[in-house]
Amino acid sequence: MILDFNVAADADRPRAGAIGGTAEYMAPEHLEAYLGGTTTADRRSDLYSLGVILFELLADVLPHPCPAGLGRGLAAQHMLALRKAPPPSPSRENPAVPPAVDAIVRMLLDPDPTRRYADATQLADDLDRQLTNRPLRYAPDRSVKERVRKWRRRNPRA
Repeated sequence: MILDFNVAADADRPRAGAIGGTAEYMAPEHLEAYLGGTTTADRRSDLYSLGVILFELLADVLPHPCPAGLGRGLAAQHMLALRKAPPPSPSRENPAVPPAVDAIVRMLLDPDPTRRYADATQLADDLDRQLTNRPLRYAPDRSVKERVRKWRRRNPRA
């Protein structure tokens, strides 16, 4: 799947400082900047977009679909309002999603950039920990049942 994160540019018309891309994948701060706000997008904004992709892969729907029929500006305003609420859980759409993966995706989609992963290294660490049945380090791993299951997989003799 190829997605547009506004990395392509017309060589004849450089757009220095221009904000754009596919609204469904934009972080809240990216949408605010698009609408003329003063917030800045950084690597945590990219992690938000990655969270949207992960949510879509797990749940087979977008976390915040863009309503049809709205102009680009109105769609951006509507989507920004949706993103201000707590992020949805992919497990709501797909019950097979484990609680820890749910926590990772919800952390990626947090409306407040300071509560997201600081960088991709932290995300990679949590994903690795999930795959190796260890407790998450950065995302809130609240499911006691899953943590016990992970411990039993790491300690089969016990």
